[in-house]
Amino acid sequence: MDVLVIDTAHGHSKGVIDQVKHIKKTYPEITLVAGNVATAEATKDLFEAGADIVKVGIGPGSICTTRVVAGVGVPQITAIYDCATEARNMVKLSLLMVVLNSQEISLKH
Repeated sequence: MDVLVIDTAHGHSKGVIDQVKHIKKTYPEITLVAGNVATAEATKDLFEAGADIVKVGIGPGSICTTRVVAGVGVPQITAIYDCATEARNMVKLSLLMVVLNSQEISLKH
């Protein structure tokens, strides 16, 4: 296995953070992607828990109801800016994955 992805509508939760910690402790050699998040705090928490890559974007798709159902979400450009700023502060900018219109792209530093 090259990469393991934890992909949930709202990745800044105790359950996701606990799973990231457990997986990285048990399988430190696996590249772990975790998300989805929309804030600097969530980005920091997932990186500190052990995520190698953080997915940014909650409900950016035109038919997505995640923001309404989960009660979380930030406009996508704001989420990218806030999360990228935090990742840069943590020297992890190139390790963000952004969801745009349900398409995933990687940010390159």
